[in-house]
Amino acid sequence: MPYTLHYLIDLDSELKASYELYQYVQHCIKTKDFELLKKTLENKQNIVSSYMKIAIKTINKYINYVENTLKYDYNNGILEGD
Repeated sequence: MPYTLHYLIDLDSELKASYELYQYVQHCIKTKDFELLKKTLENKQNIVSSYMKIAIKTINKYINYVENTLKYDYNNGILEGD
């Protein structure tokens, strides 16, 4: 992490927790590790920003779809022009 980013994140514990959760979620999606994603979302929910709490709530609402997305390689990329 670059020095400036590290300095700014250390100024606010809520910002730091939100940033770290975002990084963990990105890692879980990239590695398609659904179980780690669920554990990560459960453990960090109380100390993150209100915006991140809304995102967590949305992910939890659609958790079955998220699991299928990580489980299968199918997508609608061709239909959307990817």
